Amino acid sequence: MKTSNVNKIKKVLKLEREIIGVKFIHYKEQYDENEVKEYGLRTTYCNMVKRAMEGSHFKLTKENFFCDYGAYALGLKKPDISVVTGNSYAVCGLYESHSIARKITEEMKYLQHEVYGVEMGPLQYMENADIVIIVTEAVQVMRVLQGYAYKFGVPKHLCTIGNQAACSDLTSKPYFNNDLNISLMCEGARKYLKCAPGELGVAMPINQFDSVAEGIIMTVNPVANNKEKDELLSRLDTEDELGIIIDKDTDYGKCLQEYDDFVQRVKNSQAE
Repeated sequence: MKTSNVNKIKKVLKLEREIIGVKFIHYKEQYDENEVKEYGLRTTYCNMVKRAMEGSHFKLTKENFFCDYGAYALGLKKPDISVVTGNSYAVCGLYESHSIARKITEEMKYLQHEVYGVEMGPLQYMENADIVIIVTEAVQVMRVLQGYAYKFGVPKHLCTIGNQAACSDLTSKPYFNNDLNISLMCEGARKYLKCAPGELGVAMPINQFDSVAEGIIMTVNPVANNKEKDELLSRLDTEDELGIIIDKDTDYGKCLQEYDDFVQRVKNSQAE
């Protein structure tokens, strides 16, 4: 289902970047047996995400990380006690006090597991991914949240502070919490991912992806206006490709008004 849903969601959301997967590789033996090509570079994790969203599929280890804090978040490196206690963030100017920096560091959710490497690439090649990441315009992130809400209700673990966006907001937090998270991005992510000013990130554990995809599709008719529906139809190979019929005679405002009118008629009849 994931490959099919990737293609559907790329069309519904008109995504310019690939939806990518991130898979933790726990043992060297598994890493060596994985036939995906080596990353072969030493960069920030943000840049790794960018390359995956451009279509590259690769594996990497801690040796490929230019930014230690990204490796801390993914659990590839173990942070020193000076990092864990917030000391390093307390002196960098981002936070007013040591206690704030300590709490910030705690909420980064640096993963406490033993992993040898990571596989990254377009999700259609990674059915066994642990995490799904999407970077797109804010309006499309809104649509992902609406799809999530359709299936799961209110997300309980949204956490973003403009710091460690790709590695923490979009990888360690959704993995640790087993729940969707959004990111307003950070300076590093916007630089190395080359984000436009209006782009945001959203990520979720793989077990939520198919349900969220279904929710996005099922809320097309209530949410999209007729111009958006016509544009979507032009991107589809067949009118029923999404498994629903695009209905230009309905939206959630119209449905709400019809129901409110019905309730008022019932109340009026009871008052007579």
